[in-house]
Amino acid sequence: MKLANNFSAWLLLKGGMPQGSWLGPLTFIILIDNLELSCSTHKYVDDTTFTEILLPGQTSQMAGCINELHHWSLANNMQINKQKTK
Repeated sequence: MKLANNFSAWLLLKGGMPQGSWLGPLTFIILIDNLELSCSTHKYVDDTTFTEILLPGQTSQMAGCINELHHWSLANNMQINKQKTK
């Protein structure tokens, strides 16, 4: 903010959306719209799920998908809540 010739310092605000409001899920969907990973991605309201189908003898590629998600989250300034992640 500027008042006369004086500028205030930047301040990091920590906040969220009210639980149960329609604004939270809408904002989340807008923020993750560009999330495109190499595995199947399912986006629904305020949740995102990754899946893969493995045939016998195939190796899972999920670790690579999680790595992509980590890089995407850093690039988009989104913090992953590790307590809610399986």
